[in-house]
Amino acid sequence: MRIVLLTAAATLAFVGTASAQDRYVSFSAGVSGKSDYDYAIPQNKSRVTSDLDSAASISAAYGQKFENFRGEIAMSNRKMDGKTTVSVVYPGFSSTNTGGKSEAGILALDFNGYYDFPVEGKFKPYVGAGIGIANVKLKDVYLDDTTSALHLQAMAGASFEVTEKVAVFAEVRAERVGTITVETREVFSGRKSESDVSFSNVGGQIGIRVSF
Repeated sequence: MRIVLLTAAATLAFVGTASAQDRYVSFSAGVSGKSDYDYAIPQNKSRVTSDLDSAASISAAYGQKFENFRGEIAMSNRKMDGKTTVSVVYPGFSSTNTGGKSEAGILALDFNGYYDFPVEGKFKPYVGAGIGIANVKLKDVYLDDTTSALHLQAMAGASFEVTEKVAVFAEVRAERVGTITVETREVFSGRKSESDVSFSNVGGQIGIRVSF
């Protein structure tokens, strides 16, 4: 919640200080790369690993320019499906079972900052970073929980100015969902426990940015 309030305050500051021609909206779509997370079930001494496949992601943002810098508030969404592996290890016995389904849904609200390198021409490379909060839903063999987490991003890409007000861009994004505590349930006994989970991935986006 504190991150959301800080993000909102920073956005209001941008609105009050930038002129109208410095404002823009952007829309992008792309792919989030593979990821994984794991945790332990203490009741039956098992360890669960979920391998998440690549998935489509979309993002929309409102931002403002300050010479070579840009700041924006952005919302992104992605849903990743995968498979679950459960490993059980006892003294003198071990087993591994693969095939259960897993899902991860991430809806994030971020404050992103960018630096556009001051080069001549319509082609503009840039780098950026973002911080925000994500609503995360995880579901697999032992887990079905929704919670909030810190969301971090690092971006690098380039834009091309089609017109004075329209630019297209392509970028690489590295994203991390910070450590979250989720509630797990043992299948046979129904006993509950808590586990810490985090995961990250690298993907790409292409989009359009329109100034007004």
